[in-house]
Amino acid sequence: MEATETQKPWFYESAGQRKGGFSEQEMIGLITSGEITHGAIVWRNGLSEWTKLEKTELAAH
Repeated sequence: MEATETQKPWFYESAGQRKGGFSEQEMIGLITSGEITHGAIVWRNGLSEWTKLEKTELAAH
């Protein structure tokens, strides 16, 4: 059985380093704390490539 969206690990790039994996809730926490900001590059299973944060479902946060 395939993992649900919230179980898929998220990764992000900061200062040239890739960090992860994080649950969606953890990513939301990093966004609300300002650790991850507009324009950040993120990736999770199911995305074909690293993508700007605002082009993913996390953009709402």
